[in-house]
Amino acid sequence: MLLNKIVVPILLGITLFGMEFDEFYMQALKNSPYLQSNALGIDVAKMDASIETRYKNPTLQLEYSQFDANYGGSDDGHRVALSQPVRLWGVGDTRVLVANGLQREAKSSLVLTKALFSKRLHSLYVEYKKNLQLFNLAVVDKEIAKRVYEISKERYDNGAIAKADVIQARMDYKLSQAKQKDAEILKLQSYYDLLAYAGLNEEVDIEVDYRETLLHVEKQSNPLFAFYHSKEDLAHAKEQLYKNRLEWVDVYAEYEKEPNDDIYRIGLSIPIALFNTKKEERQKARLEAKRTELLAENTNRFLKIKLKALAKQRILQKKLIKQLEDALGDSTELLELFEEGYRIANIDIVQLQQVKAALIKTKASLIEAKANLELNIIETNYLQGKYND
Repeated sequence: MLLNKIVVPILLGITLFGMEFDEFYMQALKNSPYLQSNALGIDVAKMDASIETRYKNPTLQLEYSQFDANYGGSDDGHRVALSQPVRLWGVGDTRVLVANGLQREAKSSLVLTKALFSKRLHSLYVEYKKNLQLFNLAVVDKEIAKRVYEISKERYDNGAIAKADVIQARMDYKLSQAKQKDAEILKLQSYYDLLAYAGLNEEVDIEVDYRETLLHVEKQSNPLFAFYHSKEDLAHAKEQLYKNRLEWVDVYAEYEKEPNDDIYRIGLSIPIALFNTKKEERQKARLEAKRTELLAENTNRFLKIKLKALAKQRILQKKLIKQLEDALGDSTELLELFEEGYRIANIDIVQLQQVKAALIKTKASLIEAKANLELNIIETNYLQGKYND
């Protein structure tokens, strides 16, 4: 029957011949300006690390003097001084710790950004697939309504039904046309949202047969958890650095030429840590370490509860999908029977439209349920660290 030709492709899913999602995903990771921008944070961190460990510049002083004698004559003199800040023993090692901490923080931040980007991209893909399927379902709804309207006109011409039934069938057909336009708008919006987020500026056909699979891991590696740990390590490294009240002393050498003397000097200039002992910096670093430690613990607890909730939701979602699939088979068979009954005047149009509406609603609910299951899997995979690589 015509109904089978219309409904069966929707039940199986319609695939666009185009770019596979894996390829689309890899292109997005490679070409996204958003990710490229965040990747520059690694280079910035390397520069910060170099700044943290580099030596200070020496200072050169040049001086000219004129000496006036009591009898009216004068002589010239000059002075040359060179000083070099020298880092104290052990300070360099703690600065290396801070430098390494800066780079680890930048890398973990990039991993977190990429993971969030991947999760969002996969979610937008699922949204696009869902809206595409709902659009195809709206096409089915319109085709069924059109078929019913054509049968109604035939029966009216044969004097089997009243004109009101024809008008009602025509109204249902027009409403189904409007619903198809609404569904098409949502499909286009989700398609361009997906392209825009991926950073693409050209339209591509994307296959819609990709299905999310659940990642099974023994140990979760959530990127947010790793990011907090890197910040905690950096704070501890800064605390170690600030324990050095003195980091630098100035070594200087000086030559001074006076009219009757040549003077040579060498010595040390040692700051006295009397007012600035870096006490506040140490406390700040300690508080920051504690703060990120608590955030990491909060994330750890959230992960455990969230993963349990998602696992239980998946069980219910799979049962719901099974029930809807069973109901969909019955609805499809029932609609075929009612369509045939309407053709031979055993069923009125109201009953037929009610069965049609039930079929479309069941299929729409099934599409929603499958999309929600995929979104659940995406969230679970993100929490477990699938998108970290």
